[in-house]
Amino acid sequence: MSRKIYLVKKDPTCKKENIEWLQPTGREFFKFLASPESKGRYFIRLRDDVSFECDDIFIEATLEQYKEWRSENNAHHYLKMIQKDYITLSFDAPTDDGEFTLQDIVANDYPSVEDEALRRIEWSSVVSALESLPACERFIIDSYYSGECKTDSDIARAMGISQQVLNRKRKRIIKKIIFLVGV
Repeated sequence: MSRKIYLVKKDPTCKKENIEWLQPTGREFFKFLASPESKGRYFIRLRDDVSFECDDIFIEATLEQYKEWRSENNAHHYLKMIQKDYITLSFDAPTDDGEFTLQDIVANDYPSVEDEALRRIEWSSVVSALESLPACERFIIDSYYSGECKTDSDIARAMGISQQVLNRKRKRIIKKIIFLVGV
């Protein structure tokens, strides 16, 4: 069974070579996330989702590191999620009759340039709204929607709050994101 390790920079302004780490307990970490001191600080979760034998590590990162991790993490979880429903085929593999490849017969169904531009603008405003959230609220959204914690009870237990309190907080956060995005 893996442990959870939390690493917080003692001084958030220090440079790479001078970092000193604090290792709080889970309760201390979530108390820190709820405090004003966590504003503008970002954490990434390093985990082994192949064998599940390694410790889960929550480590403080820069905004750039967080954005890169978030993008990779979202892509990883999306691929993992759709893998259950789809099979992977090669475009170069011949069809059953051997006459064509999939690449020969697949239609161009790319979105129009206008649709893609609108999608990027909408996504950009969602990302901005998420980045403006306090660390505690961002943790709740990240944990729930990225598939890192399996259930509400896992997230609530990790934060030391009840499931009902977690649900109310998440609903308020989602309303806040919707307001910030302007939907």
